Amino acid sequence: MSGLTVARRLDWDEEESYFHSESDIKLRVDNVTKEFYVKGFGKAPDQTTVIALDGLTLEVKRGEFLVLLGPSGCGKTTLLDMFAGLSFPTSGSISIDGQPIKEPGLDRGIVFQQYALFPWLTTFENVEFVLANNNAPKKERVKKVKELIKMVGLEGFENHYPYQLSGGMKQRAAIARTLTFDPEILLMDEPFGALDSQIRELLQQELLHIRDQTGKSILFITHSIEEAVYLADRVAVLTARPGKIKQIIDVPISRRERLESEDIRSDPLFSETRHLLWTLLRDEMSKSQEIKEGKAHED
Repeated sequence: MSGLTVARRLDWDEEESYFHSESDIKLRVDNVTKEFYVKGFGKAPDQTTVIALDGLTLEVKRGEFLVLLGPSGCGKTTLLDMFAGLSFPTSGSISIDGQPIKEPGLDRGIVFQQYALFPWLTTFENVEFVLANNNAPKKERVKKVKELIKMVGLEGFENHYPYQLSGGMKQRAAIARTLTFDPEILLMDEPFGALDSQIRELLQQELLHIRDQTGKSILFITHSIEEAVYLADRVAVLTARPGKIKQIIDVPISRRERLESEDIRSDPLFSETRHLLWTLLRDEMSKSQEIKEGKAHED
């Protein structure tokens, strides 16, 4: 599979100029370990140390769509939080463009599974919120918000409140709001996890269009193997806790094919990649379950 993967990806990268050299790294994780200290209870009253990530190393190229795939509790969200500057490694380093991450910044936009829209604001006002609170000129921010609302397919819903929107519409509004300050990197934590399958597939396609229009680097967390294959340039499979990179898989389907095919999920390469990822993930899911069951017995 690896030879076929390289051939297909190079053909696409040369045609659309998406190829980036190994030195063109946007995000870098270097031998990161993250520990949490947990107060004991029940039969184990002493404080314990939980190792969420252990010596993890990862690179994300400029303009790349990289998906993190792993069992529950393997540290995916912990890693994303450190990229966001919301927490920090116990050891090792995380950097953007070679500069250590020390705090949150407008160069990173975060989209969560929960939409986090303000219920008292309209769609337009929710999308405009960051610009308004940073004192952007009125004319400039109105123009920007209108462009983004059109990009995410919410024209005609500008004056609707969140309770008047479907789940997919709410997530579109959340994505548009994140794009208002033009972050270089999108950090997305299972943004489509709560949606039904049809809306989920539609938003996946829209996200690929947004990625191609903006050229942003995207780090995306999911539990769905199929979602990972459809979206990613590469998929990083994590082990059960403590999380490490088990293997990184190049997805051998071009960006153009995903957007132009009527049913790319029926492509043999799609099925082959999905099977490979399932094979890698299956053992880690079993290990993760064993860890949970062992913890339950201790308690």
